[in-house]
Amino acid sequence: FPYPPLFRSDLVVVSIFLVDAQVGITAPAGWTQHADLHGIVGGDFHAAWYYRVATAGEPSSWSFVLSAASNATAAAVAYRGVDGAAPIDAASNQQFEPGNFIAPSITTTHPGDMLVAMFVEAQAGGLGWSAPSGMLTAVNDGAVGMFDAVQPSAGPSGDKQATAGIVGVPGIGAVDYVALTPK
Repeated sequence: FPYPPLFRSDLVVVSIFLVDAQVGITAPAGWTQHADLHGIVGGDFHAAWYYRVATAGEPSSWSFVLSAASNATAAAVAYRGVDGAAPIDAASNQQFEPGNFIAPSITTTHPGDMLVAMFVEAQAGGLGWSAPSGMLTAVNDGAVGMFDAVQPSAGPSGDKQATAGIVGVPGIGAVDYVALTPK
């Protein structure tokens, strides 16, 4: 993934979608895997989410290695002002096989957390995403949709429902939903 120059202490999150549940992903050094879900009931897919705190001398790109050939979609977003020592305040993840694309509520412990809902979708064929209510679109790239919003006070975030493809049609995919701790 090529990326614009980062500032020291930016937090970079990556969402990866593969169309084959059996294909593995090896992250570059310095990346932490946050979640890894394999769809095998309604759809054969592999979704994984990683993060890293940017440091001085950050490279201009990173290479995630797949264990076999697979169609893939991936996206990276950087967030400033995140606590590098404990970047994730709260999190949940789940699969949809089939189901509505709902990130289940998480409970934050800090005011000003950045909520980030990272969805992957295995069926819509690139028809695009609609953001959950109250969230902004960070990425709308076919199988990957990433959305964010600041939560002003600590407490439950409420469920966040995105739409992939056709409104009202259940999909197959997964979500990793995190609250990033502010500095």
